[in-house]
Amino acid sequence: ITRGAECGMNHDAISTEQSTGAMPAADPSEVGPYAVTGERYYIDTTKINQKTLKGRELYETAPKLLARFLSDRVIVAMDGTGLASTNLVYHMHCDSVGYFCGLLSSNLLSFWYMTAFQTEEEVYPHVQKSHLEALPIKAPPSDPSADNDTLNRLRNPDDPASLLAEIPDEELKRCIPALVDRAKATIEERDTITLSLLDY
Repeated sequence: ITRGAECGMNHDAISTEQSTGAMPAADPSEVGPYAVTGERYYIDTTKINQKTLKGRELYETAPKLLARFLSDRVIVAMDGTGLASTNLVYHMHCDSVGYFCGLLSSNLLSFWYMTAFQTEEEVYPHVQKSHLEALPIKAPPSDPSADNDTLNRLRNPDDPASLLAEIPDEELKRCIPALVDRAKATIEERDTITLSLLDY
């Protein structure tokens, strides 16, 4: 997990003009969820210090995942072409890129992240590398059917307490009461909105 070039989008080497040898780059604000959209930028490698750039192999090794740095939640996109970026984007190389893109972009994981890593930084909330490394995720099974029993138990738990006891991540356990409280608050807010609409 490594952030991109140590510069901003206003660097002289970055523009929308494609010059010879320039590297395609992503606009950090257009990263995810799931895909990189918007106008394509380019980094002219002759106009930027190589130490600042951090080396082409960081970007050109694809497929990989891109994640926003400035965000109050995990926002991830798949990069299948080898895009470069500024330091406002993390570059993550892994197997099963599609699997992890879907998992990291899910509402459930965002919910967990915002509960576990609540920050007082309101103007420029950002995602720390240590936060990404602490996410409670696991690699996909080599045999997708191997987890069928577990999935069925999660869908229809006979005993939620015993199911919770089997979760190995202590940090996740500590977050569950807060998740329940937030879910209750969301339900109450929804009911309030519903009543307001009915009154209207």
